[in-house]
Amino acid sequence: MDIIEQVSIQVAPYDIKLGGFAGAGINAVTRRGNNEFQGSAYYVTRNEGFAGKTPTDDESVDRKKLNPFASNTYGFRLGGPIIKDKLFFFVNAEIQQDETPQPFDFSTYNGDVTAEQLGQLSAKLNGYGYDAGGYTDVNRTLDGTKFFGRLDWNINKVHKLMVRHQYTKAEQFSPSNSSITAIRYANSGIYFPSTTNSSAIELKSNISNKMSNSLILGFTFVRDDRDPMGSNFPYVRIKDGSSNIYFGSEEFSTGNQLYQDIITLTDNFELYKGKHTFTFGTHNEFYKMYNLFIRQNFGSYQFNSIDDFLSDAPAYQFDRTFSAVDNITGDGSKAAAEFNALQIGLYAQDEIQVNDKLKVTLGLRVDMPMFLDQPSLNADFNDNVIPILEEAGWDLEGAKTGQTPDVAIMLNPRFGFNYDVKGDQSFQIRGGAGLFTSRIPYVWPGASFQNNAVMTGGMRIQSCSTPDAPELIFNPNWANQPS
Repeated sequence: MDIIEQVSIQVAPYDIKLGGFAGAGINAVTRRGNNEFQGSAYYVTRNEGFAGKTPTDDESVDRKKLNPFASNTYGFRLGGPIIKDKLFFFVNAEIQQDETPQPFDFSTYNGDVTAEQLGQLSAKLNGYGYDAGGYTDVNRTLDGTKFFGRLDWNINKVHKLMVRHQYTKAEQFSPSNSSITAIRYANSGIYFPSTTNSSAIELKSNISNKMSNSLILGFTFVRDDRDPMGSNFPYVRIKDGSSNIYFGSEEFSTGNQLYQDIITLTDNFELYKGKHTFTFGTHNEFYKMYNLFIRQNFGSYQFNSIDDFLSDAPAYQFDRTFSAVDNITGDGSKAAAEFNALQIGLYAQDEIQVNDKLKVTLGLRVDMPMFLDQPSLNADFNDNVIPILEEAGWDLEGAKTGQTPDVAIMLNPRFGFNYDVKGDQSFQIRGGAGLFTSRIPYVWPGASFQNNAVMTGGMRIQSCSTPDAPELIFNPNWANQPS
């Protein structure tokens, strides 16, 4: 009893001149087990030895080999019966390890700073107990782990059950790299770990020769926690002639977390009647969101020159955003966009086999996205600021803080056709048209839950307007910045 589903197989080695890959690999994501145990292992690698020299058509240019880099993928798959003809398993695991150099030659830099001054800068930062990292050659790395497991159970002649789980974890280190217009110390880069767990349960039922049903329940949990590299420190930009010097904790990664819990329910009922295949279904998605983004949470200073910073002169500008609902600096603050949302979808379709060559599809889908929570109310903005904006000619169309858009019913008709010109599937003409409602990118409307002057506050102080402001004196304590 062979129950292998559609399989996509891609086998290396590739042509080294074209692709620069060596090894052998199998893409087996769509596999599942059968009555025979099957397994394989694979390894794919790529490095500077396969990439050749600097690509150019200019014969006067001295072509050079690329800096050493590595891209390695290891994996295996295994599948087979647990109970013959009844219960089957399939697993696939993969490890990815990439390392990419970011070379920089200081002699190409256009700024005014000297290597001696940069050494004094590093010494001063070390005195604060902070290691800014290097500013010449740095390496970006990506470490990934993927696991896929699946069980298939032939319950009886009517019902088949599938259970699958996919786990993906990635850790990416992206140190800042310098250029001809910027000296960027490595630890002003980004550390980005991300973990996703996704599970699904599907029950297929062939009720009769005229009816079938498919019920799918899905669960997806995403944990993204973007952070600065190195130890915590305020972010600093120093003007250096026509260029700039940067170091400290990357200013958009200091308070940055995204947690998503998504539950989906899909059911498709099919009815076969003569030339018609009717489908009636529903697809529903429930979202639970926690999105924390507090920019410049550790403080961000800007200086006119490296001498100003080395001599403890005031900065010319200070920026900071902070939580207005708790005293937490960095991750874990309650000053986040935290809400629940739902998108309901209902649809009906008629697939008509007009004749042996022509198939026509007619369908209608109804989508209803909605928020299940309301953001915090800023009464001062609603009562005092909105009237001023409207007097100035701005039409906000009823938008206020403390509310979300009304539920809208979106009607999406569709039409499609498939014409088999010769009747043997060798030459087919396909087409169609329709309206489609995508998933909402909740980071946009979700801003109403955070950027309402209730959850967070912010400040910008400049020496041109407040030259004696104490906030312009550099404070190396990231956890005790002005607010």
